[in-house]
Amino acid sequence: MGANLEVFKFATYLFIPLFAMLHFGDPNWYENHVQPFKDRFHPREDTNKPPHTASEVQAELQRYKDERLAKAGIKPESAPNRVLPAVPDERRPQFSWAQGDQRLV
Repeated sequence: MGANLEVFKFATYLFIPLFAMLHFGDPNWYENHVQPFKDRFHPREDTNKPPHTASEVQAELQRYKDERLAKAGIKPESAPNRVLPAVPDERRPQFSWAQGDQRLV
């Protein structure tokens, strides 16, 4: 009885992965079950091109800002340009351990 169990376990361990590879690796199965959903999750490259340079990134950010303001009903030209004021040097914390040749490590 013990030998029959070992043969059954060996056949199970061998044939289940082989069957899965043959079934799911079939090109027809891929075309019928995967291809219809591929464009939903991964759009074509020509539809989504990310910006590559700093000027392109700034242009995209400005476009997003204009769209957001347009949805809120504010004209993009009349929106205030929010620029953070610079912190004066006297208010900046000075750390003696971070200056000169002194090192922490």
